[in-house]
Amino acid sequence: MKCCDITPASLNRKITINSLVVTATATGGQSQSFVKLADVWAKIKNMTGSELMRYDQLGAVAMSKFTIRYRSDIKESMTIIYRGDEYNIKHIDNIEEADRFLTITARRGVNS
Repeated sequence: MKCCDITPASLNRKITINSLVVTATATGGQSQSFVKLADVWAKIKNMTGSELMRYDQLGAVAMSKFTIRYRSDIKESMTIIYRGDEYNIKHIDNIEEADRFLTITARRGVNS
């Protein structure tokens, strides 16, 4: 995909990007939670889907690509929420290293 292939009109789905926050607990441990980083507009392309057996239960997984405007604060430890489903970010591609758009590959489903 090239930067010039992406138009503002193609970014027509709203997604939420959540960031992992680790905080210290009163007992000396750590607590992890996801906090909203931003709501952004995205172009979404569903790539693959499959079923798998895990712990004797059948589950479905899907891979999707989310194209968004460039942001320097997106990391693989974050998640994407789209239509109530949580996607774990697997890879981030700065298209043509132009700092204009990012393509984020993310996985939804059983133990993503």
